[in-house]
Amino acid sequence: MRFARLLFSLAAALLLAIPAAAQTVRGVVVDEAQRPVSGMLVRLVTPGGAASGGALTDAQGRFTLTAPAPGAYTVRAERVGYSTAVAPVDVAAGQMAEVRLTTAVKAFVLPAVEVTAAGRCKVRPEDGDAAYTAWDEARKALEVAAVLQEQRRVEYTVRTFGSSMVLGTGRMRREESEPRRVTGNPFHTLAPAELASGGYVREEGDSLLYYGPDASVLLSDEFLDTHCLYIDFDQSQGRMVALAFEPVRRRRVVDIRGTLLLDKATGELREVDYQYTMQGMEQERSRAGGTVEFRKMPSGAWVVSEWRIRTTRANFRTDYSRRGDPTAAVGEIRAAGGEVTDVVLLDQAQP
Repeated sequence: MRFARLLFSLAAALLLAIPAAAQTVRGVVVDEAQRPVSGMLVRLVTPGGAASGGALTDAQGRFTLTAPAPGAYTVRAERVGYSTAVAPVDVAAGQMAEVRLTTAVKAFVLPAVEVTAAGRCKVRPEDGDAAYTAWDEARKALEVAAVLQEQRRVEYTVRTFGSSMVLGTGRMRREESEPRRVTGNPFHTLAPAELASGGYVREEGDSLLYYGPDASVLLSDEFLDTHCLYIDFDQSQGRMVALAFEPVRRRRVVDIRGTLLLDKATGELREVDYQYTMQGMEQERSRAGGTVEFRKMPSGAWVVSEWRIRTTRANFRTDYSRRGDPTAAVGEIRAAGGEVTDVVLLDQAQP
């Protein structure tokens, strides 16, 4: 009897160890002329609005997604320069559902804006606002970069560097690393919740560690709830539109403010420039910051092409012409960053 029970227990354990057949969604995205559209980011969205997975359509507009659980979803397909395509789908356990989505070319046009001194910076601007229109296009590129990063489906060859320059002397020192392969994210940063609560500059011993935002940080609720957005017309010159962001006033940690630069004709994201906001360090703040540059691949994927962070070190001096109090002056500018020399997109199959 004990032997029979043991056999039954082993059989039950083996059955539990065998994974259930996954439920999948397979489909195609086409334009109004029924031509396939490649490079669309397709995701499954739950009734509560949470998006899962993510796949880029191939040259034939095809995609395959794995649903986390059986149920009703909305399939959403997006690409910079195209209208968002959505379609409902019901996914049964262990079954495959098929769907066809239709999109159309959509010109990037900012709505008319009345510039006012008050209230121009809004947290989560609403549809119809110029800042919302610019953010919606930037978001599409950032989501592709974030999905590829999170699924580790992009491999970079990067060369990092560090440099320092002492002001007033003309002396500059620069060091570069040998190229190396990196999968997922080419540079390291902290999780959005950590940056929101503890700030972008951290003390470690007698050193300061500076962190910059990646695509996942910029898309996070933590970032969007603590920063407001507006169109900066002073920087929106020539071919670029500058979507500015800045921390809300109640922030009590070292934060960042800056701009997302988009191509005025296409809405394509080019780079993110930012500066660190440090109370009591006004003379240094204008020089401490960073840049993350983005590039669109022929497949429609968005990847990081270059990044850098600039920091400053103050030298204190006594101003005898006044009260003899020490004042800070920027004495040295340091920079660290990296350049992507090669990008390989890994298997497009959904993990």
